[in-house]
Amino acid sequence: MTRRPELRLPAAWIAVAAALVPLLAIHAGYGLSVASGAIEGGFPYLDGSTSISRACRKEPAVHLFRALVLPASTLVAATWWITAAWLARTQRAGPRARRWVLGLGLVAAVFLALYATFLGTDGQVYRWLRRFGVYVFFAGTAFTELIVTVVLARARPPSLEPRVRRVMWALCWGMLAAGPVNVVAGRILERERVANVLEWWFTLGMVGYPLLLARVWSLERLTLGLARTEPD
Repeated sequence: MTRRPELRLPAAWIAVAAALVPLLAIHAGYGLSVASGAIEGGFPYLDGSTSISRACRKEPAVHLFRALVLPASTLVAATWWITAAWLARTQRAGPRARRWVLGLGLVAAVFLALYATFLGTDGQVYRWLRRFGVYVFFAGTAFTELIVTVVLARARPPSLEPRVRRVMWALCWGMLAAGPVNVVAGRILERERVANVLEWWFTLGMVGYPLLLARVWSLERLTLGLARTEPD
């Protein structure tokens, strides 16, 4: 085999896809459920009329949701793998932080695939796997993003644009505040609707976080090398 020069793929493309594909899956699934009459239309970010799972678990929306989320889990895993390698190469984080980023990120991606696989299925075991999958995905991703934000904020010299740093912290603080807000607001307003509204906003911020990494990687011109070979 003859080795040819490497192809270079911008790492930012992976992060953008890791954010946009899940967001497309959620909103396309919601729109399809409304169009098919499975759920009533509205603006769930404000009215909390439905949860993400309820919006995407009925046919035909569930098929579109799975078709998009299952490959998206691979993109999510790739994003955190690239993040850990990038932190190592730029010496922004020590081995322990990098292991946590990679470990939590990969576990979250696996459980995202588990959640999508069992969404819409029946039975006690299936419901448990579905719920366990989404909880681990949410928690694993949120903690991974918090670790990355702390590492980048502590880097010297500063390695982030001020506005990117502010948005990263805003997303992390918003995710941390979701639990207490849910408890307090649930005592005043309808608990289920409050939980649904928070779920939509939490997911939007959490899934959109890779767009901030894409911005940083784009400015640093971070690329992935793809070796090409051809028969002699």
